[in-house]
Amino acid sequence: MERGRYREVNTAGAAVLAAVSNALPDLQFPSTFGGDGASFAAPAAYSSVIKDTLAKTAASAEDALGLTLRIAVIPIADICDQHLDVLVARFAPSSNVSYARRVQPIAATHSANFSAGV
Repeated sequence: MERGRYREVNTAGAAVLAAVSNALPDLQFPSTFGGDGASFAAPAAYSSVIKDTLAKTAASAEDALGLTLRIAVIPIADICDQHLDVLVARFAPSSNVSYARRVQPIAATHSANFSAGV
């Protein structure tokens, strides 16, 4: 961002959500996009697919855009073990569209992973 590469950074951040959505087309999961990164939560059962998808997306961003993505898959239980909460609010302005927003403080199930691409 500091070098004026807003378009490339936004593209890489959006690619994270697009890639995971494409890899898990039948799964609805909360996600947020902040311009320079994306976050989402998904059930732990999909961890291997998510890790593989994030690794491939990071490699593509490096090859195509010359950007290094920082990616992580963090179990919600690990966050809760630190006495922290995770709260996600859902806003659905129509039956076809919904948005997620990370809210503080948060309470979440322990069966999900929190994944981020930045």
